Amino acid sequence: MAAAGRWRFWSSVSRHALTLALLRLAAAGLNAVAYLFAARRLATDEFATAASVVAVVSVVVGFADLGTTALITRAATRAHPPAIADMVALRRVMTALLAVVGTVLCAIGAIAGLDALLGIGLGLVTYGASFLLEQSAVAVLQGGSRFELAGAILVLDKVVALAILPWLVSASGPASLVLAQSAGASAGAIAGFSFRQVRQAVWRRRRGDVVEAARQGWPIALGGAAVQALSLDVVIVGLAAGPSAGALIALPSRLAVPIGILASSVSSVTMVGVASRDSHSRRIEPIRVGIVTMVATGGLLLPAFIWADVLVDRFLPAAFAGSTTPVRLMLVSAALAAGSQPIGGALIGARRERQLARLLVLTAALGLITCWIGALLWSATGGSLGRVVATTAAMVMVSHAWRGVERAARRAGALGGT
Repeated sequence: MAAAGRWRFWSSVSRHALTLALLRLAAAGLNAVAYLFAARRLATDEFATAASVVAVVSVVVGFADLGTTALITRAATRAHPPAIADMVALRRVMTALLAVVGTVLCAIGAIAGLDALLGIGLGLVTYGASFLLEQSAVAVLQGGSRFELAGAILVLDKVVALAILPWLVSASGPASLVLAQSAGASAGAIAGFSFRQVRQAVWRRRRGDVVEAARQGWPIALGGAAVQALSLDVVIVGLAAGPSAGALIALPSRLAVPIGILASSVSSVTMVGVASRDSHSRRIEPIRVGIVTMVATGGLLLPAFIWADVLVDRFLPAAFAGSTTPVRLMLVSAALAAGSQPIGGALIGARRERQLARLLVLTAALGLITCWIGALLWSATGGSLGRVVATTAAMVMVSHAWRGVERAARRAGALGGT
């Protein structure tokens, strides 16, 4: 009986994770094509600026999410409308704040002639609102186990962004990438809210408690910002070793994003499984799931690791000829990150987000410090070491944290949290 229950759970996880992973992979592939297009159409320094703008905007908007995406998913899993209302109210406040800050930065950037600052301001105003709306829809759909619809919205997002990018590159230069992402997220938000399930969950006439939402969400926001902060390695390497060195890791780091799709999909499904407290949640073994995911990801990446020099020479612009080693290091860090993501998702599902946030902040700080020192010593290659250090530390620390959850569950008699 126990074996049958475990098989049902694992087959459900596999089916949902693979569906979501394939759709997210398609979206990430389209995003990678957009970066390749921008790298070919923009000068090296312009592309580095465009990538840095996206990195900064992603970190700020990711923090402005304040963990509400994960909490909306968890609340939708348990059909808890008051919690969703709280999160939606907080999102409205953060969207308004992003608009104010972005407008100020746009004015300063326009007056001072700072293209990067102007791009960041535009990104906060446009991408901030569209991203938060889109993620609200995705979160509700995932919480209802409609993973195929959530993934389809993300694909539509990237299709629209890629379609509009050629015009934006000609018209906007360094701001083109972030504006294309804003247009894509807007399309995704419109599609998401076309579903009645989303509208009923988000547009309820219920007054949300912003303070309570912020209290619950800040640990997840902090952890998410810490993960996003690793994308600042592009900025750090550019400052420490020059814009050319920053560009050498900007493109490989973005091209490495699709690699983690399977792991993030497994993480989403695992979080929903733990949060739902169903009859199979006691059989979840996130550490084993993480190890299997890491090994599977490593196996998929092994050919690319071996023939990285051929891939760089054949598919990347000539200016990126020196990025073979950074590409290999990004592949290693992606495999390591794949192992920690399902465990992190399980910790959120078990309401251990505060502990997870502390671990992610620590590992991100360690990674960025390593990136800075490495860039000073070995330019782009040294800067790429930061992610390897951060992902290795994350795998070790979250595994130890889940062991603590298991010990507490054995004492309390339930694994799904309280």
